[in-house]
Amino acid sequence: MNQICKLEQFKKAKELEISTYYITTSVEYFSHFEKVTLCYISVTDEMFRSLKQMFITSPNLLSFSIDGVNYKYCQSLITSCFGPPDEQLSTMSTSRWVLMIPQCDDVIIVEKETMSTEMSLLQMPDVALNEIVKKCDYISINDGLNCYVSLVKPKGRNSEHLLNTNYIDCFSTDFAIAMSSEKSIIQQFFFVNAWELHAKDVMRNVKSQNSLLKVRNAELFTSEPSRIVDFLQHPNYLETIKISGDCFMNELTKITEICQLEQFKNAKELKISSYFITTPLEYFSHFEKVTVCYISVTDEMLRSLKQMFITSPNLSSFSILFSSYCDRDLISSCFGPPDEQLSTHDTNKWVLMIPGSDDVIVGEKTAYRVQLERKKNN
Repeated sequence: MNQICKLEQFKKAKELEISTYYITTSVEYFSHFEKVTLCYISVTDEMFRSLKQMFITSPNLLSFSIDGVNYKYCQSLITSCFGPPDEQLSTMSTSRWVLMIPQCDDVIIVEKETMSTEMSLLQMPDVALNEIVKKCDYISINDGLNCYVSLVKPKGRNSEHLLNTNYIDCFSTDFAIAMSSEKSIIQQFFFVNAWELHAKDVMRNVKSQNSLLKVRNAELFTSEPSRIVDFLQHPNYLETIKISGDCFMNELTKITEICQLEQFKNAKELKISSYFITTPLEYFSHFEKVTVCYISVTDEMLRSLKQMFITSPNLSSFSILFSSYCDRDLISSCFGPPDEQLSTHDTNKWVLMIPGSDDVIVGEKTAYRVQLERKKNN
């Protein structure tokens, strides 16, 4: 990746998104972009300090997002670099920091999503807590005639039992029991196909509890689209769905049947990358934000997309990623000539009026993406 980043075409691009690949390239290589999204397995304080310096020295840099999996101590790491988060701007699921830029009216907003909420033992159900205590060594303090402290151990057989325990089975069982509670809702659910065998055990145990998996935000990395339904079960909680796979699939993926499920209809945001789909665009009109992949874009798709923005007031953004060449004239035949004042050398833009509304539709075409956004008409 370091060598690719040194290419001239990389230096002139404005936006970069690398998903489903964990990289090791220094963040400084991407300082010339305006918007960046990358994946790292872990983050360090050095990366955060470099990012802050990049925003100070690179006025064109507007947004820099880092996705990853090993972010357990990320909150304390950011605090050590930037100080405590802003309590007024932060929420239960998101921590935010505000950093000043010297001699500039702009500020840097740092945002970290909380992947999960760690539960205190005091919040554990009594039954679960009793089972934990049975298998733990703990200090017993007795205050009677003679105050003494002693180390209390469980039965000796437990140590041998734990050494021979299949921890995946333990987790699957405990997870299923926890999910059987109506109050158990997963805020962030991340699945990769490397866990495929373990996932079958988990879902089998969940099914045995006669309960549905309740997830708010799901990110699924799988080469089997049929597995998507397994993890998107309860229709009343799902808000965000992100689906990707092993690079770009060579065969077309039909997910029309999946899109007709109740849980898909209630979600607000959908992102399908690495799968070329054939599902009609109209199936996604109820979402607020959509990103999908098609092999090519047609004039019929563009006209349908325009009509969706007119008839679906909740639809705010729709992006189509494609592999075949999409000529600017094709879009102009549907939307008219591009707006020369808004367009640049690399990006063509259109502004479309919405009848009876103060909003407008802003269309944008880059090399491999067409995007429509709803915006206020200034």
